[in-house]
Amino acid sequence: MKKIIFFLISLVMTQTTFAKNIGKDGDNTAILGLSTFYYSSSSESGGVSTTSTNTIYDLKGGYVTSKGLFLGLLYTMRDDNLPGAVATGGTQLGASVGYYGSSGIHFVGHYITSAKLGGNPSAYEKGSGIQADFGYLSSVTSNFFIGVDLSYRSITYKDQGGVTLTNSYKRTELFPMLSLMFTLM
Repeated sequence: MKKIIFFLISLVMTQTTFAKNIGKDGDNTAILGLSTFYYSSSSESGGVSTTSTNTIYDLKGGYVTSKGLFLGLLYTMRDDNLPGAVATGGTQLGASVGYYGSSGIHFVGHYITSAKLGGNPSAYEKGSGIQADFGYLSSVTSNFFIGVDLSYRSITYKDQGGVTLTNSYKRTELFPMLSLMFTLM
């Protein structure tokens, strides 16, 4: 626990060069990022063991202005390996707007316009909703940053297996993510 606290304090105390690399001379800066979440659990009962894994990748790209305003896109891929579960993976696509501060703090809101969860023939489709990411990025090099995000997402699906649902299916999640970010200009 002491190592985790020390790591978090040193991450917060680190001087970032993020501000120097976005919006140089009033120009916009292109950024490309990847955030990932991985969770694995196993259980055993009566000599039978099961393992579940969840992997989520958020690919984010766009432009940051010299004032920190971010406009971009989000593409998410997920793989939920849950024994006996219907939903085994999915994708989502959305538009993003947010803020990247010179201190490394950032928050980005995403409007998910298209989402699919699970595989055919029983996939949840025609999903839409929101995602919000709040996090911190620290400079590794002048163009490469690493940090953490807390990601909240709430998506409502209207179809399952090509049939319109009487009661839509809503999935809400909150989890931490490891984030990598590159400035491209």
